[in-house]
Amino acid sequence: MTWSVDNPISKPLKGGKWNTNAANATMGKNALYGRKWKILIANADDSNAWDVSSLRCVFEVKKSRETRNYATISIYNLTPETERAIIMYGDRLIIEAGYGVSETFVDEANISGGTQTLQYGVIFDGKILYPSRKREGNTDFVLTLLAGEGDNALGLDWVSQTLYRGMNQREIAQNICDLAETKIATAAISENLSPQRTTRGKVLFGEPKDYLDDLVRGNNATYWVDNETITVAKYTDVGK
Repeated sequence: MTWSVDNPISKPLKGGKWNTNAANATMGKNALYGRKWKILIANADDSNAWDVSSLRCVFEVKKSRETRNYATISIYNLTPETERAIIMYGDRLIIEAGYGVSETFVDEANISGGTQTLQYGVIFDGKILYPSRKREGNTDFVLTLLAGEGDNALGLDWVSQTLYRGMNQREIAQNICDLAETKIATAAISENLSPQRTTRGKVLFGEPKDYLDDLVRGNNATYWVDNETITVAKYTDVGK
């Protein structure tokens, strides 16, 4: 997914909190035009953020199963002060994108209505790994950020616990996530994993990713990370 956005001005946000919903655009239902986006770069404690949505930005997001997700974004012609601050303090990259399609709905139970935006939301929220700066042509200065999502769940976490006998595969997957040093949030764990219960206990000592890899291999299943939450599903579940 690669988008190019051209606009002239960027302003940093300060104050600790920011609105991550861009203004809605009203168009025909299911129209695939009217792209909209919002790009935020926050510091380590989320107390400050820069909204660079109004600059020219080119970004690409890559998501896959059983490994972390990546995003690269190139931001054109930041002011020197903002660029320096992002390089020094930028820690988190949030990308919202989609189409400005909205519809009017009526809640029959409460006899009320309103509008809701379709096909729009957060597509990436991860940690900035590496910034780089270059000059492009005679006039443009470009700051490129590489960010990763899923490191906490897949590469930087640790689990050191004992699982008691009598657990099925779904319970084991949940315990691997719950007992990690940094608890891993789970979006869903398939109910179709093997119901067979273990006959003896098991010691966990290592990265949660290694145990999840073994579990999904033995269950014809897979898992993926989205917004730092894990989903475990059998291949036959996907698409249902």
